[in-house]
Amino acid sequence: MKAIVRDDIISLSSFVAAEFKYKYYLETLKESGNYCFLDQFKKLVPKGQSIVNGMLEHNLIALENINKNYKYIYLTDTAMKYLYLRESDEDFENVTKNRISVKKVNKNPSEKQLLTSAYKFHLMITEDPLISKQDVFNSFSDFIYLSKIKHNKDYVIAYLNNQETKIQIKRDEIKTVQNELSNFESIIQNLFDSSMNDTGSDISAIKKVQEKLELLKSKEFEKAGLFNKQDILIQTKDNEKEIAIHEERLNNLQQIASMKSTLIKKHNILHNQYTKKINNLKDELDKIVTKYENSKNSIEELNNYISKVHREIEKLYDISKVIVRIVDSRLELLIFDTGSFKTAFGYLKIINSLNEFKIPIEHVKIVIYSYVNHRSLNLENEFNKLKKDKLNALNTIKNYNIKTNDYYPKPDFYIAADNLYKSIPDFELEIRDTFYYMKKYKEITSAANKYIKKRDKEAIDLLIQKLNS
Repeated sequence: MKAIVRDDIISLSSFVAAEFKYKYYLETLKESGNYCFLDQFKKLVPKGQSIVNGMLEHNLIALENINKNYKYIYLTDTAMKYLYLRESDEDFENVTKNRISVKKVNKNPSEKQLLTSAYKFHLMITEDPLISKQDVFNSFSDFIYLSKIKHNKDYVIAYLNNQETKIQIKRDEIKTVQNELSNFESIIQNLFDSSMNDTGSDISAIKKVQEKLELLKSKEFEKAGLFNKQDILIQTKDNEKEIAIHEERLNNLQQIASMKSTLIKKHNILHNQYTKKINNLKDELDKIVTKYENSKNSIEELNNYISKVHREIEKLYDISKVIVRIVDSRLELLIFDTGSFKTAFGYLKIINSLNEFKIPIEHVKIVIYSYVNHRSLNLENEFNKLKKDKLNALNTIKNYNIKTNDYYPKPDFYIAADNLYKSIPDFELEIRDTFYYMKKYKEITSAANKYIKKRDKEAIDLLIQKLNS
């Protein structure tokens, strides 16, 4: 295994320990909310005490007392620097380590923060899928991709990359054929240039030679005062040689002209073939580019839509302390009891808040996690009452329509029943006893002075003063 050691952000020993020994536990703590109970960690993690000791030794976690018997774990600045900066491109070599700033973990979280983090840590460490924020995001992304375009995100990314590769290959192919055409044109031009002489064009050269031959053969020299027979004989021989030279030259020029004519015809054929091939390749490229651009634009629109969904899910995850996720085409709402529940209808409003995104959910499941059974049962009863209310609303709507033959306009009680019916989605309900062991943690955190709200503490202090006076 190879890894980049970042001793510029934390000490070498701490980084090595974090990277090679405790990375999974640090990441799990961070994703769950930065906290868990010490006793919880030791029970859920094999060799938990040894791992805790190692992380303490390298200043990756710290412990805080709730009371003399119970403690909780939280991530230190050293751990946060490792988690947030290990892959940073920034070099901190010239920065004093204690001046490197990252998000700090409050060593005194609210009771709600501590309990919610403990819930999530338990689920993540026991390998319950889709608990971390990113996994929740991915559940929605994958579902939306599959429902909208019948493929998952990885397939889409691979498809776009493949199209980009095809575009580049096609552009390279066009460039290759264009270069072949350019080289061919250059060769043809060189052949033409090498066959030209100083007389100009082929037709002009042939014409000049023909005129010269006609002059030589006309015997006009006899009229030029050449009366001496000996002179005539000599001139005749010289004339014959020159005629032979010009006849040979004429023949060569005619052959070159014929060759050029043939070459031009072949050039035109090949040029047209090259041009046609280039145009065909460009047409193919245009089709691929158009298909790619259309796909890319559609994916960008889809990603923008998914980002809006993520923002809503993130708000619920961070603020409402519930997890909304998609599992096997089913929307799941995980409710964590930290001491105060919303009303059952309040949780249904969370589900209804996603209606604007028109996610094609087939089924809704609500899972209640509490630290004690009777609280789960009370909330379950609220949900069951809403199911009855929905059934009653439906009966009101049906009975009115039967009696009035679906008469319009509808009276107020009908509209109220219709609104109630639409506001209560069909859902499955499940109570899980996973966290009943956390009753003791809830009791000790509620009893601890640091977890009493400031206004309540002030009221208690004031009451004590009055009792003592």
